[in-house]
Amino acid sequence: MIIFDIFVSFAGNDRDNAKQVVSALKKKGLKVFYDYDHRADLLGKDLLQHFYKLIIENSLFFAPLISCSYIEGKWPLFELGVAQAKEFDVGAEFILPIKLDDSAAPALPSTKGYLDLRKLSSTRIATIICKKLEIKKNVTNFNNEHLYSSIMHSFEFLQNRFFLLSRLSKAAEFAHLPALISTFKDTIGGMKNKLNVSY
Repeated sequence: MIIFDIFVSFAGNDRDNAKQVVSALKKKGLKVFYDYDHRADLLGKDLLQHFYKLIIENSLFFAPLISCSYIEGKWPLFELGVAQAKEFDVGAEFILPIKLDDSAAPALPSTKGYLDLRKLSSTRIATIICKKLEIKKNVTNFNNEHLYSSIMHSFEFLQNRFFLLSRLSKAAEFAHLPALISTFKDTIGGMKNKLNVSY
């Protein structure tokens, strides 16, 4: 279940930079995971398992603030490793790197697109990430609409065949078909709502 638009990952030494980026993202209306906002919830939890779930299951994007401190920190590299696994699994952009210096993050391709906080303001970075998020949501909605349309076409085909069979046969086993079709249609209606299809 997606809860956050973006998970911001950073080294403790870079918290001031993280605050700037997080603040700019929030001003754009994004749902951001920033650890200090969830201190009460994190208290007492197994953070290894909890952060794994937050990154894998609950976030649309992952933004690591790459720096010398980041690549030397065990915890930031754990978060980045989890994000890399998800990006590999989904086969699409998930990691949106933000550079704080010229440090290279382990295992991230040198050709991967990134933003640079030294060259762009935090507000500009937030604007670009918003556009990226909008693109992703548009693609997702497009795919969902086509999935729903395909299901509806299949349903209409089956419905026509069921009615044809019921007319050709007086057998008792066809008596339940109208109720079955009605239930199936309700199920598809529920699926439409879950997919957030616009039509």
